[in-house]
Formats: sequence, C-alpha cells, structure tokens
Amino acid sequence: MGRESKLHCESFLFLLKILQIYSRAATLIIQQMPIKKPKTLAEMANVGPATLGDFKVLGIEDPKQLAKREAFELWEDLCKRTRKRHDLCCIDVFMSAIAQARGEAPCPWWHFTKDRKSMMAKRTSKSISRY
Repeated sequence: MGRESKLHCESFLFLLKILQIYSRAATLIIQQMPIKKPKTLAEMANVGPATLGDFKVLGIEDPKQLAKREAFELWEDLCKRTRKRHDLCCIDVFMSAIAQARGEAPCPWWHFTKDRKSMMAKRTSKSISRY
C-alpha cells in the first residue's frame, strides 16, 4: 500500500471513529429528551387515515380516551362494529398508539408484533377466532 493510500485509509478510519462517537452521543441525547404526549390522534406515529377511521368507528376522539383502552378490546370491538375480521396487525398499531397516548416514545408498530403474538397465545378470548 502506498503512502498516499495509507494516509487516506487512516483518515477514513479517523472520520469513522468520530461518527461513531457522535452517533452514540446523539442517541443518548434523544433518549434523555422529555417525551411529549400527542394532543391529537393524527399527531401520533403509525396513525394514518385508516387508523383514524377505525378510531372514529370506535368513538375515540383524542389520545386521553385512547390511553384508557386496551388494544385487543379495541380490535374485537372494531370487528363487531364493522362485522368483519380485521387484520391482526391492527392490534399492533393500536398497541403503538395506546403506548404513545400513555406517554411512551413512539416506535414502529411492528415493534409490538412479538408482544401481541405472545399475549394472543395467553388470551382465552374466543372472540379472536370468531371473526
């Protein structure tokens, strides 16, 4: 390896190390920031037009109402009111929105899939298989 190439490689490794340090620092700063509760359902991560429509069907108008609810019950109620079985991923989205309404940091809805599957295995509600 020539002298110039070695210098470029060392410079690159130095810059990479700086980026890693700043990345860790930025993560720590974000984690320490206060979590702002959303004032409206539309402000929530993972809540788009379809979920807003579901909340309307369920009579949920704001995050305070949502914070008092439970995702599986919302899903079952939605299935009953619409007379169709909705995708189980709706439960994940509901779990995400409820967590935000209760003051937790937003994260992608699929982060709740593992918890939902685990909870479903423990639930004895027959209504899940009925729709």
